[in-house]
Amino acid sequence: FNFQKLFKTEEFITNKVNQNSLNCPSVKNLFNTCTKVNLLRLFEKVYNIDRLDLNLTNISMTNNLTNDEINLITKVYRSTKSDLSTIENIIKAYVNMITHICGDLPIIISSQKGKKKIRVYEINKELIIDLLTLTKLKNPYLKTYNKEVIKKLSGIEAEIRPPKQLETPEDYAAIESEGLYNTYLFGKFGNKI
Repeated sequence: FNFQKLFKTEEFITNKVNQNSLNCPSVKNLFNTCTKVNLLRLFEKVYNIDRLDLNLTNISMTNNLTNDEINLITKVYRSTKSDLSTIENIIKAYVNMITHICGDLPIIISSQKGKKKIRVYEINKELIIDLLTLTKLKNPYLKTYNKEVIKKLSGIEAEIRPPKQLETPEDYAAIESEGLYNTYLFGKFGNKI
């Protein structure tokens, strides 16, 4: 899923972009999902936007992207809008970037409100919770994911990793007394639910 890459850590994304720059031609690397997520994070940093926060109450208009960065974003996201001088255009560009990464998944719900038909965007929380639950089934510790963003958006927390090695039976008893794990024969652990 490209959707899952929205929740990966900065280190994972930068490592993937660096790896792809060595292994792939530059044209193919431009349209890679990790490159798109990296550009989305740059956009969020410049305009002071929290990850997938569509309220956008604290947009910073003091910092602006350079013309080269705007051209790169329009090429990578195949957008025709390069004017980011108003808050409405910044919001539209941000929403378009997210929907371009996620593809056909209806992550963002838009509606028109008021007499002036102002467009309002909302995150589809039920879909995000469902998709992140499926992600957690495959990766219960959410190893390369940004756990704070996942918890903020969906309330899903990563499983606690069991300790690697225990030497004595007292160590096993101490772990069981904490109530987090069941110990089994031969030093194996299972998370309590």
